[in-house]
Amino acid sequence: IAGDWSSDVCSSDLFPSHDTQLGRIVDINNLTLGEVSRIEEISGLPLSAMADEAQPKGKQLAAVAFVLMKRSDKTYTMKQAEELTMPEVMELLGKASEKK
Repeated sequence: IAGDWSSDVCSSDLFPSHDTQLGRIVDINNLTLGEVSRIEEISGLPLSAMADEAQPKGKQLAAVAFVLMKRSDKTYTMKQAEELTMPEVMELLGKASEKK
Protein backbone atom coordinates (compact mmCIF):
# COMPACT_ATOMS: atom_id res chain seq x y z
CA ILE A 1 0.00 0.00 0.00
CA ALA A 2 1.49 3.28 -1.08
CA GLY A 3 0.94 6.71 0.41
CA ASP A 4 -0.31 7.91 3.76
CA TRP A 5 -3.61 6.19 4.31
CA SER A 6 -3.68 6.42 8.11
CA SER A 7 -5.93 9.48 8.13
CA ASP A 8 -8.38 7.68 5.84
CA VAL A 9 -8.94 4.81 8.27
CA CYS A 10 -11.31 5.33 11.15
CA SER A 11 -12.86 3.13 13.82
CA SER A 12 -16.06 2.71 11.81
CA ASP A 13 -14.00 1.06 9.05
CA LEU A 14 -12.58 -1.44 11.53
CA PHE A 15 -15.82 -1.92 13.43
CA PRO A 16 -18.70 -1.35 10.98
CA SER A 17 -21.34 -1.35 13.71
CA HIS A 18 -19.39 1.19 15.78
CA ASP A 19 -22.27 3.65 15.57
CA THR A 20 -24.75 1.09 16.89
CA GLN A 21 -24.48 -0.92 20.10
CA LEU A 22 -20.66 -0.94 20.32
CA GLY A 23 -20.55 2.85 20.19
CA ARG A 24 -23.08 3.04 23.01
CA ILE A 25 -21.04 0.68 25.20
CA VAL A 26 -17.49 1.94 24.72
CA ASP A 27 -15.86 4.69 22.70
CA ILE A 28 -13.12 2.72 20.97
CA ASN A 29 -11.48 5.93 19.81
CA ASN A 30 -10.32 6.47 23.42
CA LEU A 31 -8.61 3.07 23.62
CA THR A 32 -5.00 2.49 22.68
CA LEU A 33 -4.17 -0.47 20.45
CA GLY A 34 -2.55 -2.10 23.46
CA GLU A 35 -5.76 -1.69 25.45
CA VAL A 36 -7.83 -3.16 22.62
CA SER A 37 -5.43 -6.09 22.44
CA ARG A 38 -5.59 -6.63 26.22
CA ILE A 39 -9.41 -6.54 26.23
CA GLU A 40 -9.51 -9.09 23.42
CA GLU A 41 -6.90 -11.26 25.15
CA ILE A 42 -8.79 -11.27 28.45
CA SER A 43 -12.24 -11.80 26.98
CA GLY A 44 -11.26 -14.19 24.21
CA LEU A 45 -13.44 -12.21 21.81
CA PRO A 46 -12.76 -9.44 19.30
CA LEU A 47 -13.82 -6.00 20.51
CA SER A 48 -16.36 -5.87 17.69
CA ALA A 49 -18.23 -8.75 19.41
CA MET A 50 -19.64 -6.13 21.81
CA ALA A 51 -21.90 -5.00 18.98
CA ASP A 52 -23.19 -8.55 18.48
CA GLU A 53 -26.21 -9.04 20.71
CA ALA A 54 -25.69 -12.82 20.58
CA GLN A 55 -22.22 -12.61 22.17
CA PRO A 56 -21.72 -12.69 25.94
CA LYS A 57 -20.84 -9.31 27.45
CA GLY A 58 -19.83 -9.95 31.06
CA LYS A 59 -16.18 -10.81 30.53
CA GLN A 60 -15.79 -8.14 27.85
CA LEU A 61 -17.26 -5.42 30.07
CA ALA A 62 -15.08 -6.54 32.98
CA ALA A 63 -12.04 -6.45 30.68
CA VAL A 64 -12.90 -2.93 29.50
CA ALA A 65 -13.40 -1.77 33.09
CA PHE A 66 -10.11 -3.41 34.09
CA VAL A 67 -8.18 -1.71 31.29
CA LEU A 68 -9.73 1.69 31.98
CA MET A 69 -9.10 1.48 35.73
CA LYS A 70 -5.48 0.39 35.17
CA ARG A 71 -4.86 3.79 33.58
CA SER A 72 -5.12 5.50 36.96
CA ASP A 73 -4.57 2.62 39.39
CA LYS A 74 -1.77 0.24 38.45
CA THR A 75 -2.75 -2.07 41.33
CA TYR A 76 -6.33 -2.56 40.05
CA THR A 77 -7.10 -6.22 39.42
CA MET A 78 -9.36 -8.14 37.06
CA LYS A 79 -11.06 -9.60 40.14
CA GLN A 80 -12.05 -6.08 41.21
CA ALA A 81 -13.43 -5.40 37.73
CA GLU A 82 -15.47 -8.61 37.84
CA GLU A 83 -17.04 -7.47 41.12
CA LEU A 84 -18.44 -4.24 39.62
CA THR A 85 -22.18 -3.91 39.20
CA MET A 86 -23.66 -2.96 35.82
CA PRO A 87 -24.42 0.62 36.99
CA GLU A 88 -20.80 0.97 38.16
CA VAL A 89 -19.48 -0.26 34.80
CA MET A 90 -21.78 2.04 32.84
CA GLU A 91 -20.71 5.00 35.01
CA LEU A 92 -17.06 4.14 34.41
CA LEU A 93 -17.62 3.90 30.67
CA GLY A 94 -19.47 7.22 30.70
CA LYS A 95 -16.61 8.91 32.52
CA ALA A 96 -14.08 7.44 30.08
CA SER A 97 -15.96 8.80 27.07
CA GLU A 98 -16.20 12.27 28.69
CA LYS A 99 -12.37 12.49 28.85
CA LYS A 100 -12.08 12.88 25.07
